[in-house]
Amino acid sequence: MRAASLFATGFLALSNVVAIPSATNVEQRTTPNKRWNDGFVHAEGGKFKINDKDFFFAGTTAYWLTQVQVTQDITTTLNDVAADRFKVVRMWGFREVVGETNDDPATFTQQWVNGQQKCNQAGIDRIKFILDEAEKRNLFVQLVLTNN
Repeated sequence: MRAASLFATGFLALSNVVAIPSATNVEQRTTPNKRWNDGFVHAEGGKFKINDKDFFFAGTTAYWLTQVQVTQDITTTLNDVAADRFKVVRMWGFREVVGETNDDPATFTQQWVNGQQKCNQAGIDRIKFILDEAEKRNLFVQLVLTNN
């Protein structure tokens, strides 16, 4: 899970680097932040870096991966992604349902019933499983935390 989590954290850090109010007010970090060493993907000088080296990648989006009900289908998907020599998989890190549902509990992370929200541990465990399986295949995972 380390590589996948590190990549997700790196993308979150990147969002802080590139979110600027105007094109004329660009700040670039001139010295690397040492907390991003040891496998974290981060932005530096307009490039992605990992372990002080440029990180170039081809990736694919599998936003639906957390919603797959058959575990073997998840591992097959990740095997195919790795076989196609992609380095990064983007997927949703959330799915909510409203009201009572017959959906597989592992396919959603939160549920709203009568205005009350509850976290769904089975959905969180599915994300952990996918991150662990991605790491076995040397894949990075970018978790998307919103759909807006």
